[in-house]
Amino acid sequence: MRQLVVKMAPSPDRFNAAYAAPTADGPAQALHDLLRREKLVLHPLRSPSLSPAAAMTRGAADAGRSRRLDAYWSVPEQDPERLRRLQAQFAEQPAVEAAVLLPAPELPGGTLTTLDLSPRQGYLDAAPNGIGARQAWPRPGGTGTGVRVIDIEGDWLGAHESLNGAVEPGLHLRADPAAPWNGAHQTFLDHGTAVLGQLAGTHPNGRGIRGICPGAEIGFVSHMHREAWTGIIGGPGAISRATDMLRPGDVLLLEMHLPGPRFGFGSASGQLGYIAVEWFEPYFDAILDATDNGILVVEAAGNGREDLDDPLYDANSLGFSSAWTNPFRRGRDCGAIIVGAGAPPGGSHGPARSRLGFSNHGACLDAQGWGAAVVTAGYGDLQRSPAGDRSYTATFGGTSSASPCVAGALALVQGMLRAAGAALLTPRRARQLLRHTGTPQPAPAHDRIGSLPDVAALFQAALQTDVSS
Repeated sequence: MRQLVVKMAPSPDRFNAAYAAPTADGPAQALHDLLRREKLVLHPLRSPSLSPAAAMTRGAADAGRSRRLDAYWSVPEQDPERLRRLQAQFAEQPAVEAAVLLPAPELPGGTLTTLDLSPRQGYLDAAPNGIGARQAWPRPGGTGTGVRVIDIEGDWLGAHESLNGAVEPGLHLRADPAAPWNGAHQTFLDHGTAVLGQLAGTHPNGRGIRGICPGAEIGFVSHMHREAWTGIIGGPGAISRATDMLRPGDVLLLEMHLPGPRFGFGSASGQLGYIAVEWFEPYFDAILDATDNGILVVEAAGNGREDLDDPLYDANSLGFSSAWTNPFRRGRDCGAIIVGAGAPPGGSHGPARSRLGFSNHGACLDAQGWGAAVVTAGYGDLQRSPAGDRSYTATFGGTSSASPCVAGALALVQGMLRAAGAALLTPRRARQLLRHTGTPQPAPAHDRIGSLPDVAALFQAALQTDVSS
């Protein structure tokens, strides 16, 4: 709030607006006439503790203290137009030395203005460095128009400036604030905000970030959502709720991984041993329900540094049913697209599209995305705001950042296919085409994470009637 401050001119007839008006005509009387006309009472800026009465009670030492603010008075008014008019009127008064309209105080950091961060989102660029989202946007349906994409994870910050209105109200199951977060709620908030930023960043007023598929209908289902009849719905329940919201050809993104058998299904340092969720039978069956209904399920491979071809995963070591077999062998196949984390271009993380060391790998992986140096919403290492609503990161990574690259690419292709009147991709056809198109992973191939999607190539292949396997 701006403040109008009046400094009185030096005068033997000291102005005292609060206690007594002068009796004789003169400069002070004219000022009092202005105050009566405008129905104003001025307030002193000096500290009450330094008033003459207070000084008398505190002794001679305080009585001699300098009181320069005795000359200053504040005008109690907030209306901007009236403040400017009063400033001019006070400035004309002979009893007034100065009338100053002070700006409102701000934090020392000043006002935070978000810059256009989209040039730093290299994963949006054309192949071979990115997935080719920017090149798809001008095409009919090329923003993901008519396609629903639901992200499943913990929570997200709905007030973020780059996600304003990004999530559809009807595709939304929020987390229970009272859920057992175990001190990690902020991490879940940042993570979900970052993923949604990759998919649906709205780039408000040419600032912030751009989402891969800004024309898609974006949803969010939290595995920490609580229902009266079931309690916390958990991962398989979240997949089931999202499946009910989606249609054939839509995209479901699973931003989850779980500790696997390597360390006895317990949490391990650095997420060692964590694996893709489909290995666990309830997740497998929930995913299979989705793909059987024509929904494209994109699943993070996990950050456990695991070779998913390891015979360790053949053992039913958690008491699954007798029908269970190792899904990573794809004998019994849930139809999900498994995504690994590849290095971005530039060389600081290794050769472009090479497997990042934390990423799980194996024959079952279908595609990769950028697993490091992703610019998106959340966290605050690139720009931070106290409430998080204008916080951005330049270091989002893992199979968490890789999977939205693939989910977003599929949404763009489905949108273009819909606009062209062509058949939408089915789950298994989408997986097949991702394996046969895109920018390849460099050698060696023993740590397979697959190719980086190329939206243009994927779309052209989807228009064809068949691709040899």
